[in-house]
Amino acid sequence: MKRLILISVLFGVFSICCKAQYNNNYTPFDYAIAATMTDEIYKLNNIRFDENALSRNPEAWAAYQKYLGVNSYYAKKSKTYNTVGWIGLGVTCSSLIPLFMSYGYDDYDPRGDSALGWSIGLLCAGGITAFVGYIGAFVQLDKLKANKKDFIYYLKTTNNGVGIVTIF
Repeated sequence: MKRLILISVLFGVFSICCKAQYNNNYTPFDYAIAATMTDEIYKLNNIRFDENALSRNPEAWAAYQKYLGVNSYYAKKSKTYNTVGWIGLGVTCSSLIPLFMSYGYDDYDPRGDSALGWSIGLLCAGGITAFVGYIGAFVQLDKLKANKKDFIYYLKTTNNGVGIVTIF
């Protein structure tokens, strides 16, 4: 009886290990999508525009100036969100001060409970602020990439690619 229980427990443990090792919750396309996105981001970061070629065409130059204006707007908002994220991290780190102060009090001292409450409150407020800040910065950086893609598509469709200088 002991051997039967031991063997069934071993088979159960082995099946859990095998399931964890060979998890089928992914598709082969996930790796292809990740590789394509990495390649696209690399290419997008290395594309530069030739201002001399763009300035020869007034319509393309106006679109380029609009592109630069939108880019500076998104970069400014991204910087603001990034600052909000850093402030949130600062508040989160400052929540450690009341936490360490609560360790100095006895177990039944109400000042320890108050300090612990302040620590939890600061931790939550700072964490939410940091989360909102960094998610906002990520969204703005994504909008920057989309703006660059839109401008590249504009140049390719209306001006036969005038002004694109690729550096790969």
